[in-house]
Amino acid sequence: MDQTNTSLSKHAHHYLRKTVIVVVTLLIVMSAIRAGVVLFAIRKAADGQPYNVELTARWSPAYPALYDTLIEIAPDTPITYHNPNRLLLSWPDRLINLCLQYTRAFWQPQMPDTSTTLPQNATPRSTTAPPAPTPPAMPIEGTNTPTAAAPTVAAHERTTTPPPQPEPPPTHYDPNALWAAVIAPEAPVYDTNGQRSETVPAGSVVHITGQRATTNNRTLYTGTVHSPVGRFEGVLLREQDLQLYRGKTLLDTSRDERERASNRARLQGAIIARIQQLETAHANRNPHQKRYHEMLRRYQQLRNEAQPLQAKYENRTGAERIAAGNQLREIQQEMATLTPAIRELQQKRDAWNAANPQTQPPDPEQDPQIINLRKQLNAITP
Repeated sequence: MDQTNTSLSKHAHHYLRKTVIVVVTLLIVMSAIRAGVVLFAIRKAADGQPYNVELTARWSPAYPALYDTLIEIAPDTPITYHNPNRLLLSWPDRLINLCLQYTRAFWQPQMPDTSTTLPQNATPRSTTAPPAPTPPAMPIEGTNTPTAAAPTVAAHERTTTPPPQPEPPPTHYDPNALWAAVIAPEAPVYDTNGQRSETVPAGSVVHITGQRATTNNRTLYTGTVHSPVGRFEGVLLREQDLQLYRGKTLLDTSRDERERASNRARLQGAIIARIQQLETAHANRNPHQKRYHEMLRRYQQLRNEAQPLQAKYENRTGAERIAAGNQLREIQQEMATLTPAIRELQQKRDAWNAANPQTQPPDPEQDPQIINLRKQLNAITP
């Protein structure tokens, strides 16, 4: 009997190992197929041919290497955001994306840089006779700079060798056009109703299409966000979370401009995050501070949950009114329990602050991490 059980156990372990290997292999193959579909779409987009927008929109955010290339080739493609995170495919997607990053030179299509292309509405340089030469500047009295005698030049020589003329300003400059890069570490994204929906990391770039003012005179910009976590269309972002660039739209920028702006914004976001970390560490010296804020946030959360329930209780009848009333009572009981606890923690926090005078917070500009980040930031030209 023991030998039979041992044999069955060995067979079970053997089949279990084979099953795991097969499942892992299938997941990697599935992820590779999805990446292949997106790569095929990128190549067709680079050739100006139609491609499957729906599958590309659904799968490309799972592979940042492919997604970045796609928005470089077709930034105005109407791709909506789909959550790329899948419980089983998350780690195979990361593995495939890592391979794509190291093999970018083999699969990435060649894209012409349009930054030096003459705009279609540019006026050609005049080929008429050059203007009269500018006379030499008079020497400034009192200076020690020696002046050389001007050589005698024939009139026809002066007209055939005019001084270089300044380049005309770029004709595509539009003072009302804007684009931006996100500099906040985790910038909130709002829908058109003002509801917070997602967050995007620093370094994301934004195609701005408009702006609006809030009730407290803050500015919100509307547009499309291109980020490593996806593409968000018709969303709102706060002005304080953005580094604005004027004169052109995102679609008129070159790849080099976008990359430099994104890298600078990523470093600015890292500096902001480090400053917040230093301030939080200094504020949390009080042993009661963290718990006090946690309970205060919970109380605010309960109050926000109670508002729609209160409206439902007042406007509905029957079973819905009863259910809303029961939920309201539970929330009110928890809030009633939190109130004295919050007041007690507040007293303890204030007593600790009175007995332990606060020192000045550390100077962020002396922090080694921030010094290093600023060096990297200054090395990138705006």
